[in-house]
Amino acid sequence: MLFCIEESILDVLQDERVKDALSNLAMARKKGKHLIYASRKVLEELIRSSELDKFPRDVFLRLNSRSSKLKAYLNEFDRRIELVSDISIVQKYIDKDGKQVIKLPIYFLEELNLVTESMLILEDINDYKMYKYIVDYALAKRNLTDVKVNFNIIPGAGGGISKVFLEKIKDCKHLVISIADTDKTSPNESLGPTIRPLIRYYNRIKNKCLGEAFYSEYHEVENLIPQFCYEKLGLLTDSEIKSYIEVATTSLVKEELKIPIEWKVFQLNVYKLKRQDVFKYFDYKKGITLTNFKNIHGEEYWSKILSDIGVKFNIDDYKPIDDINKGTLVINGFNDNVLNTTFEILGETNLNLLDTLLSEELKILWVNIGDFLINWGCGGIPIRFL
Repeated sequence: MLFCIEESILDVLQDERVKDALSNLAMARKKGKHLIYASRKVLEELIRSSELDKFPRDVFLRLNSRSSKLKAYLNEFDRRIELVSDISIVQKYIDKDGKQVIKLPIYFLEELNLVTESMLILEDINDYKMYKYIVDYALAKRNLTDVKVNFNIIPGAGGGISKVFLEKIKDCKHLVISIADTDKTSPNESLGPTIRPLIRYYNRIKNKCLGEAFYSEYHEVENLIPQFCYEKLGLLTDSEIKSYIEVATTSLVKEELKIPIEWKVFQLNVYKLKRQDVFKYFDYKKGITLTNFKNIHGEEYWSKILSDIGVKFNIDDYKPIDDINKGTLVINGFNDNVLNTTFEILGETNLNLLDTLLSEELKILWVNIGDFLINWGCGGIPIRFL
């Protein structure tokens, strides 16, 4: 996180709590866990101060030598913490440039453990490799070569993510963020049972907490994998895609499709429809089953997709959807290990080539997620003294 030392701090340097807070912040920057911005005037005052120990003054001296770069951070990041001495509670506001600002009494840094990274709570810590890849892509795209993103990854125990988030936020010892899957399989569905309590709780405390709960419009982390990885997993070749998409036909299908539809056939037809939004809601692990038709939004969405690709499917033939038939496959998925399998393919891909391989839908998701994680996890190259 970017911490900004405001000028009001200079008036309270004799306070032992402020000295300890600035020493903690300097140590966090030395270790590369967080970033610091202060104006040249503030840095020079801190460097000259007889109230501070030598160590924090040395760190501020090093930062002062790079003051022009520090100022650029104010434009690079959409979130920051401003350390001030003239308030007693956390305050949040949006500045004139639309950036989110947390005004934090500097005395709070006494309790905040800055020497460890911000906490990132995930439903499954295995998901972080995907988020880390998105962060690396976003850093490269923005040319932030001297920014390092660090997190202390905390497992949310699946459906227990809201409980873990609540415990960590109440503890007030760390910066705490979370990312949770929406579990939506169609655009107009409600959020899933895992994320609902998390967002409900966060909305009650968001204006006074040192953290953030984040989600974006995708079913789960597998939906962030680019389609070219699923093409390879489904043994779909470039020539098949080209011939199927480019051949002029009066119908999108070359033969009548019946359920369950194989993934490869479904993917080709969605390409033909140019409906990339479908890939945000598809359940890659389980596929689409009759369960996904149980609510009116899912029924309308998937019935329309199936109709558009030429599948003779009438959901009324399968009603009532109950415990006996709800698992009936409509479109095949893969398996519970699909994230690891597709990530192996993604991991072999040059980051510089990704812009040509990502759909516009996925680029938007990646940018939103990457920016969120960079803002909360940003640190620098560790400072080393001779």
